[in-house]
Amino acid sequence: MIQQTLDYQLKFDSDMFMITKRLYLEILAQTNYLGEYGACRKYVREVMSKCIGEVKEVKEFKTRKVHIEI
Repeated sequence: MIQQTLDYQLKFDSDMFMITKRLYLEILAQTNYLGEYGACRKYVREVMSKCIGEVKEVKEFKTRKVHIEI
C-alpha cells in the first residue's frame, strides 16, 4: 500500500485542513461537476467525514498558498 502524504490545503470557512492529493482531486472534480455552492459545501463536508484518514485539521498553513478555499 502506498503511503499518502498530506500535501494539499483546504480552507473551509475558518477551518483549515491538510488533505491528500487523491482527496484533493476528488473534491475538485466533484465540485466542478456540482456547480451549486450549497451542494459543494455539503459534498465537501460529507467526503471529509468519510475520508478521515486523509484529512488533518491544522491551526495555520506553513505557506500562504491555499489550494482550495470554500
